[in-house]
Amino acid sequence: MEVIERKLKKFGFKLRPFKVYTAEEAKQDGLKYVYWKDASVGDWAQTDDGWIVECLSEYKSNGNAQLMFSCGRAWVNDRSRLEFTPRLETRNFYGTSADSWQVSEGKKGRTQRVITMYAHMLLDGKPIKWDLLGRIYRPDQLRPDITVKRLFKEKEITGLIDKKIRELAADRGITEDTAFAWIEKAAAMAEKKGDASNLMRAAENLVKIFGMEPKKQIQTDTMQIDLSRQIEGQIETEQAKLTAKQELKGFEVGNSDSDE
Repeated sequence: MEVIERKLKKFGFKLRPFKVYTAEEAKQDGLKYVYWKDASVGDWAQTDDGWIVECLSEYKSNGNAQLMFSCGRAWVNDRSRLEFTPRLETRNFYGTSADSWQVSEGKKGRTQRVITMYAHMLLDGKPIKWDLLGRIYRPDQLRPDITVKRLFKEKEITGLIDKKIRELAADRGITEDTAFAWIEKAAAMAEKKGDASNLMRAAENLVKIFGMEPKKQIQTDTMQIDLSRQIEGQIETEQAKLTAKQELKGFEVGNSDSDE
């Protein structure tokens, strides 16, 4: 038996436990149950993977019925399925999908729009306008900028961001080789006492995008690049340092942990 907790409107949004039985446990407790598509409010119902759950309410729209169970919702039609095991893994006991909140959110149009805007800002080498991104994503929130920053910390979302940045970079003809060329050019400019700051800033962005890191030390003239970034809010400060060298030997390109 599993016990899950939910806050539901019909129970005054108070945290309430719900028992989920195996079929054997339900029989031992004398519970009578039906297949979930045949359930009515108040019935115990068996999911497609064999668990016994409570039917809590029914919702109808355009002649279609949706049942809410203690473990989630499901439309009643020939193609629909209700399974508890995958929901137990993702802790999604509210929607019609067993996807985690992060995966579900990543599929929404508002999330795709804000990811695309962020990717363009990064590739353009412009400061990230969190207020604007927040208004694109969730203008209904008290602090939209904080809301979008929290979203961008989720592993599933960072994977989508990385994918979009690489996609847009490819459309612009920007690759790992571009970053190498810019770093080499900036180092040469610095050696000649030229102003390499703008080029270096653009190169820093590419280093972040493509997950490039120096793999071994080389005794040459070096230039330190401080890649520090503070997120307004203040939710998090990320710091990294990259040593740009005139020789490119020893640099390797690797995929970031969030690649999909």
